[in-house]
Amino acid sequence: MSAEWRAVSKIKPDPKNVRIHDEGQVDMLRASLREFGQVWPILIRKSGKIVAHHGVYEAAIREGFDEVKVLNVEGMTDDQIRGFMLADNRLAEISTWDEDALKAELEALAELGFDSRTIGYEKTELEKLLTDEVANFRELDENLPTNHECPSCGYRWSE
Repeated sequence: MSAEWRAVSKIKPDPKNVRIHDEGQVDMLRASLREFGQVWPILIRKSGKIVAHHGVYEAAIREGFDEVKVLNVEGMTDDQIRGFMLADNRLAEISTWDEDALKAELEALAELGFDSRTIGYEKTELEKLLTDEVANFRELDENLPTNHECPSCGYRWSE
């Protein structure tokens, strides 16, 4: 499979797409397209129906793209396509971040002057991630008295 350019008018969203891209996310995708170009292709079927990257498609339209980079998905049944559409979103969603590495990268990009929205962060969200502030929780004393009550007989005691 190789990527090719296709007219936006020849591509159609899949009505069974289960992901919703709100205005804020589409705006971030637009900023990302302006900064980096269209790096990842939109996955489509031969018919032009989108399999993955509906948000990129929406952002490209709003940015006025006439053509987008696509990759034709071949060799999968209709049922496999349906499963892949869920897997493509869910498998990325359930991953976790290496928080120290993420913070280091975000700090480096901030120093370089990157617009936080081009990398998917609202400014306030980025500021929160980059600060070392910990919620002002009172430190627990290991010797705090703990009250207990037996649910059967009502006997009470403290430790």
